[in-house]
Amino acid sequence: MTEQPLNNNETTNTGTTTATTEKKADVLKDWFHGWRKDLLEWFKGVLDIDEGSDIEGTIKSIKENKKMQGTNVWMLFASIIIASIGLQVNSGAVIIGAMLISPLMSPILGVGLGVGINDRDLLIGSLIHLMASFVVALATSVLFFKLSPFTNPYNISEEILARTSPQFLDVLVAFFGGIAGIVSGSRKDKSNALPGVAIATALMPPVCVAGFGLAIGNWTIFLSSFYLFFLNSVFIALATYIMVRYMRFPYKRWVNAANRRKNTIYVSIIVLVTCIPSIFFLLNAWRDIQVQTKIETFVAETFSSSDRGIMDYKVIDQDSVRILDMLLKVEQRLDSTEVDSLKRQFADYNIKNTIIEIDQVVLTQREIKELKNKEAQLIDDHTAAINEKNNRIQALRNELDSLRRDTFPVYQLSQELSAMYPELTSIGYIEEKYTDDSTKQIKELPGIILKWDKKTTSRSKSDYEQRIRAFMTSRYKLDTVDLIRK
Repeated sequence: MTEQPLNNNETTNTGTTTATTEKKADVLKDWFHGWRKDLLEWFKGVLDIDEGSDIEGTIKSIKENKKMQGTNVWMLFASIIIASIGLQVNSGAVIIGAMLISPLMSPILGVGLGVGINDRDLLIGSLIHLMASFVVALATSVLFFKLSPFTNPYNISEEILARTSPQFLDVLVAFFGGIAGIVSGSRKDKSNALPGVAIATALMPPVCVAGFGLAIGNWTIFLSSFYLFFLNSVFIALATYIMVRYMRFPYKRWVNAANRRKNTIYVSIIVLVTCIPSIFFLLNAWRDIQVQTKIETFVAETFSSSDRGIMDYKVIDQDSVRILDMLLKVEQRLDSTEVDSLKRQFADYNIKNTIIEIDQVVLTQREIKELKNKEAQLIDDHTAAINEKNNRIQALRNELDSLRRDTFPVYQLSQELSAMYPELTSIGYIEEKYTDDSTKQIKELPGIILKWDKKTTSRSKSDYEQRIRAFMTSRYKLDTVDLIRK
């Protein structure tokens, strides 16, 4: 059999098809590389924290604010007393107020900054001021709780107890709070994140709780609350150190590599040693939650019948054993066989180191019905009170928004925008009313009327208006604003 040669047209078509396929592949490859590059540039722009930063101003500010003297001393005393009162009367709002004015954050940021830029003088100075602040705060809180007639070692408030069980989750709060603190502090236009950081990391309350523990002679409360303060301090400083290195603050070079390695080892050991106990606290808290969940499941599944139910139950920790103390309401007293049956059912839930004790209260059907009615009435009254408070809060918010709008500084806004954008020829202010479909309420939306110079291009107008909208929402604390181009 002889081979037939390919037709010239077929050869040409095959070559053309191959070239076209390769060209399409190259185009697709170029498009993909371009798209990937644009995406990376976009992410880089979104995550960029260098723009608007003031590194020299940040270093100067932290160095000045870390000192516990003058205004900071007065603020420290005030925050100690306010926090101690809030802890004693179990008021979260008062405690938050103490967190907001506490100056303890600055020396901790100074410690992280000192390590981050290798400034030994700043590090030692910040540690000294931090230790002095802690000793003053501790001594003042001890004196307060010693002298207060309301101090009761047998009736400890929930706010105090909340500071006696530090967990690994507190590590995350302190770490990310430290990141927010140093990032917001490094801006030229200072943001309002620092108050939020002060509230989240809660440096002052644990110190006051430690003072309470010393005042009543309870070393468990003292040590656990002191550990919480130490934990927060270390991880705020660690976050500051990491962000300082990431933001490339000016760095004093080490004399040799050995000292640098030694510094890294010291930081790692301190972080590790500080972190380990919190993990054990977290595991214990997780076990307690598991036990509580099993107990609640047992109660719900076992006592759902109408002829008997639980009036009250509580878990008592006694040495190494938990006791589930249950008070049952029954129409007829349970005999020993029924009690043993309940205990066997409880054992099936496999709750380790926990035993059950059952007390009984014999009630008639009428008494049980009356108790249920009273319980339902209490729930209804409580729900109605909550709804009334929520309505009142919403009304006050609406009134506050109205007052803010009535006193909107139009003249000040006009001066500011005219200075920033000379292309603006006139600025006006109106209030637009609209119906919120979700709440069926009439709301008002602030509107700004802008008239631009005729020479201003449409692209420039759009860019300027985007910046003005961001400026308005930040400067005047508005959720949104409507810009009207005239």
